[in-house]
Amino acid sequence: MNYKENKYSNGELVGYWDENGKSCSLTEPFEADGKTLKQGNSIIPATDSEVAASLAAVQALEAQKTATQYQRDRANAYPDFRDYLDGIVKGDQAQIDAYVDACKAVKDKYPKPTGA
Repeated sequence: MNYKENKYSNGELVGYWDENGKSCSLTEPFEADGKTLKQGNSIIPATDSEVAASLAAVQALEAQKTATQYQRDRANAYPDFRDYLDGIVKGDQAQIDAYVDACKAVKDKYPKPTGA
């Protein structure tokens, strides 16, 4: 089986992709000694363009995660919606206003990034 190297952008070997595109461990293509290829196996080095493409994909995912971090921060900080519903059921406008103010405070604390 042919195995393609899977490397970090710094050249560090992470593992291998088999010819079906499945990610494999560092040891799968080798015998138990970790050095001798199993019969019929070969290793194809990753090209610089493949490493660059992988790096670009990782950077895009990191940028997306950073751009949406405010959503996760807000979700963890919002007050319990049951307080709002309780205020509605009781007709307690002060409780409703307190809930709305608490939500606005969370939005102020974790603003959307510009352009989001």
